[in-house]
Amino acid sequence: MTSSNAPAPLRANDLLTEVEAAALLRVKPDTLRAWRTRKRLAGKAPPYIQRGQGRVLYLRADLDAWLRAGRREPRTTTEERR
Repeated sequence: MTSSNAPAPLRANDLLTEVEAAALLRVKPDTLRAWRTRKRLAGKAPPYIQRGQGRVLYLRADLDAWLRAGRREPRTTTEERR
């Protein structure tokens, strides 16, 4: 018997390689790697999964959530508020 709170099983297209994730985010793989590895950028990179040495994967849902978290609304000027 399965619990209704159990996460849905992952499908192959839910996992992205570093190159695929970089393409989705429209950055170079080196940029994505820098976000992940540099201490001064700690906490600013999207979550990732590391399996073995150097094998890094990203969940598409994590990338979507990370992008949404960075979304900002345009600011209005004083004139626009009147």
